[in-house]
Amino acid sequence: MAMAKATLIGNVGRDPEQRYTQTGTMTVSFSMAVNNRRRNPDGSYQDETEWYRITAAGRLAEICQQYVTKGSQLYVEGRLRVDRWTGQDGQPRTTLDVFANDVQLLGSRQQREGFEPGSAGASPTGTAPAGRSQPPDMDRSDIEDLPF
Repeated sequence: MAMAKATLIGNVGRDPEQRYTQTGTMTVSFSMAVNNRRRNPDGSYQDETEWYRITAAGRLAEICQQYVTKGSQLYVEGRLRVDRWTGQDGQPRTTLDVFANDVQLLGSRQQREGFEPGSAGASPTGTAPAGRSQPPDMDRSDIEDLPF
């Protein structure tokens, strides 16, 4: 089985747009800008911005709808999908979509308020997103029993 995976760090270009699938699952989509800086042959730097469309579903969509806003800095990890379509002008178009399975709010403390630090995809209450389990709490004796 082949899968294309993306890991992005960038800024949200517009507030999440909420939709529902035919089965009633909530989805949100938003654009995200990722900046890359490269050095030109003359020694100067040039910034390049690439735009991605991010889609999240289920509990992750609810979290994004509540906490993600235009300008937020995010870490997003997900599956890539290329959509090919024909525009109104008749020209073929290509869109690169990222279906998020992990989102972490970065930036200032006010932007992160409500998220559990260091827990990608964490919900505001600190519980694990659907389909994921929380690691068990470990005391010192558990750590000493580890084989490495």
